[in-house]
Amino acid sequence: MKRIKNTFAILTALLALMLLSTCDHTKDGQGETGTFTINLGGTNRAAFPPADAPGGDNLTPPFLAELRFEVIFTEVGSSTVRSFSFNGGQNATGRIAVGTYVVTMNIRFIDGNNLYARGIAEDNPISITSGSNIINMRVFNPDNAQPPSISAQPVSGSYTIADAVNLSVSALITDGGTLSYQWYSNTTNSNSGGTQLSGETGASFTPDIVTLGTGIYYYYVEVTNTNANVINNNIITETSQVAIISVAAAAVSMSTTDGATDATYANLQAALTAIGTTAGTYTIKIGTNQELAPYSFTGTNARNITLIADPPGNTVTVQLSSNGRLFTLPNNLTLTLDDGIVLRGRNATDNSANNNGALIQVNTGGHLIMMGTGSKITGNTNSSSLGSGVYVNGGSFTMDGGEISGNGYQTSASGGGVHVSSGNFTLEKGVISGNSASRGGGVDITGVNVVFVMKGGEISGNGAYQGGMTGGGGGVMVRSGATFTMENGKISGNYSEGSGGGVYVSNTDSIFTMEAGEISGNTVTNVLRPGSGSQTTTVVGAGVMVNSGGSFIMKGGDISDNTVQGTNSTTNAGGGVYVASDTNFTKEPGGGTITGYGSDTINGNVVRNASGPVSNMGHAVRLGNFAAGNPRRDTTVTAAEELKWDGTDATGDWTY
Repeated sequence: MKRIKNTFAILTALLALMLLSTCDHTKDGQGETGTFTINLGGTNRAAFPPADAPGGDNLTPPFLAELRFEVIFTEVGSSTVRSFSFNGGQNATGRIAVGTYVVTMNIRFIDGNNLYARGIAEDNPISITSGSNIINMRVFNPDNAQPPSISAQPVSGSYTIADAVNLSVSALITDGGTLSYQWYSNTTNSNSGGTQLSGETGASFTPDIVTLGTGIYYYYVEVTNTNANVINNNIITETSQVAIISVAAAAVSMSTTDGATDATYANLQAALTAIGTTAGTYTIKIGTNQELAPYSFTGTNARNITLIADPPGNTVTVQLSSNGRLFTLPNNLTLTLDDGIVLRGRNATDNSANNNGALIQVNTGGHLIMMGTGSKITGNTNSSSLGSGVYVNGGSFTMDGGEISGNGYQTSASGGGVHVSSGNFTLEKGVISGNSASRGGGVDITGVNVVFVMKGGEISGNGAYQGGMTGGGGGVMVRSGATFTMENGKISGNYSEGSGGGVYVSNTDSIFTMEAGEISGNTVTNVLRPGSGSQTTTVVGAGVMVNSGGSFIMKGGDISDNTVQGTNSTTNAGGGVYVASDTNFTKEPGGGTITGYGSDTINGNVVRNASGPVSNMGHAVRLGNFAAGNPRRDTTVTAAEELKWDGTDATGDWTY
């Protein structure tokens, strides 16, 4: 006799307390029948199901159980070995001889109480009785593996390349199976049809977004329950929701030309701190808007630092968060503002938060370079005095693109856009516009050995608001021995309340040389804006004003369409150029054109009062004081003509 055992898969159920089995037996060839009984009832019946069975006492049929019990087979007639079978959703066949055995049977309970079976005896009638105890009972799982219950889905989110992204899933089963995972990527927001990610078979997954780069990515995971102890489907899979991962450029990333540093940072402050005083060439890519407290570079090691927006074509703003200079550049430090970098003052909208310094100060030996498209220095209101956008204090500034705009403080400061007190400034390309100051709305240069070279670009729409003969220079103010050379470019549409709408040259040894380019559309007026100061009666030099020992040399270019707009016809003069008596002025032969209203009422420079154009006050050029007979030109000064004033004598093609 051998033990009979069959294994079947799972159905959930309530275990029965009694097993009743009836058996027909037939003698070979004679059709004799009889019965035997396996009785598992009685007072010694064990708990059914046992308390430690999976599912406990809460099972309901149908389900599968494994029953181990002791049974004694006693021969009544012959000692011939018998055979029998069980029916009840499963079959078991064995050879039974006289003896006592521990029998294991897999039994399916269908109605919660009885299993019906048929036994066939091969020989004489027999009597079969059971032992008094169930030895053991083990409850199998349901017919199918349990579907995993996903309790925590992968979470969508927005990240930068500098961020760490971790996706995870949580799932539960209670049928004793084993969970496994497989992650997928997709090109659409769908949790089917994706691409299996090799090796990603855990409950969590970390996408390599640094390699992927910016964009939108879709991920999901299949959770599988595998259970070998079930009847039908032993593998059941559930699919998670889609996690949508949006990746933007890193907040800040930095690299060096030698590859020694290649890292990402939470913010610009952290990247600058990482550089410290270490010499090198650094490129800092900024992917998100930043706020930065005043930052003063220290040390004298040579450092070249470039700020650029990331990705290309993006625009990011670095805004000053508290009072002070956003950047202070020392000796041997070069800061380059490249494509898409916007440096902004304390207030982003109306400049109502006054600051006590320029947005960038370039000290002796420091260098500032502005280049590319979209770079901007804007929104700073410096109430201290010198420069709201850029203050060059012994260093150098090269503007090869970008824009300096919306800076300034009207009542006391000098150089709304750029102020240079020592050092040099070169304007190659770019725009300086919409800035304001008491002197030098766009640019103010002051001091011996200070040099400003304009090779291109545009200075436009700036304003000077001090008024009178000492203030002015809506576009550019040149004073105290500074030198301004205009090789090309355009100074246009600037405004001054008093003098020098385009350019104001003042003080001994201050020199303005115009080699080419255009000075046009500038205005001086004594019709003041509300709250801008006391009205002046003297309104002169809409294009260029030369005063107090300054010098203007015109070698080329064009001065046209500038307007003196005053209220007094005797103190309004010099629509194109006004030259005070203690100055030097040379308009060389072949040295460009100064258009006069007397010749061209459309494009000519003009002097107006409340009644209209005023003759004999120098629509094109006016020399000296306002007395009648002073040298002047109301008509156009052509390129071939020469005008000269050396502080004593007027020579050339003047009108008297």
